[in-house]
Amino acid sequence: MPVAVVDTNVWVSAFLNPSGMPARLWEAGKKGQYDVVVSAPLLGELLEVLCRPRIMRVRGTSVAEAAAFVQGIAAVAELVSVTGDLKLCRDQDDDVVLETAVVGHATHLVSRERV
Repeated sequence: MPVAVVDTNVWVSAFLNPSGMPARLWEAGKKGQYDVVVSAPLLGELLEVLCRPRIMRVRGTSVAEAAAFVQGIAAVAELVSVTGDLKLCRDQDDDVVLETAVVGHATHLVSRERV
């Protein structure tokens, strides 16, 4: 079965547009069509981003709704521990994504970032 790490930017898109492609990706994960892998730093970053006033205004959401979305991901995903020792990217946030993928034996990394 595919194992995927989903970058924060994709989760944010799924949260903001429940009918878009990222939301459909999330629905497939909830249905067990692939295994989701996350780490505590990624979940923390996602909650922080979803609670930004600008993000909450776009969809008219609350902190409680953002927290529920993150908790939903955590309930479905395999939580892996990362150390922060991996240093490959210019952006340190991307290092956490890569380390989560390596530790979680991910076969896929889903992001909106251009490389």
